Amino acid sequence: MAARKIANIAHYRQLFPEYRLVFIGDSGQGDVTVGELVRERFAGFVDAVLIHDVVDTPAAVRAERAERGIATFDTYLGAALLLRRAGLISAAAVARVHEQSVVALDAIVWDSPEQERRARDAFAADVARLTAADD
Repeated sequence: MAARKIANIAHYRQLFPEYRLVFIGDSGQGDVTVGELVRERFAGFVDAVLIHDVVDTPAAVRAERAERGIATFDTYLGAALLLRRAGLISAAAVARVHEQSVVALDAIVWDSPEQERRARDAFAADVARLTAADD
């Protein structure tokens, strides 16, 4: 799967050499490896590598990946904050992600109260980061 993703990115790069890339994957499908390869093989073309944590990655592993240029996020608001910090999206875009995330969270039919609590806690942590960034 990783080799196929890299081949697709290489093909995209040939077709659109003037474009930049933000790679977004998740922590459960080998996308961390893809992100590492993307940063290595397409360094001048990649603006960010973001990994959605779906397996509760420990803080030490997240920090080590961050040192290698692979950012980990828990919510799409968290991803938007990372992209804003990198100068890739506007504050208005972050605000739209925040607003749409609130609506989406309220629309989900949760499998369990625990699942909902974990998702809302992760979102609240990113809202706190958003608030701190605004100060």
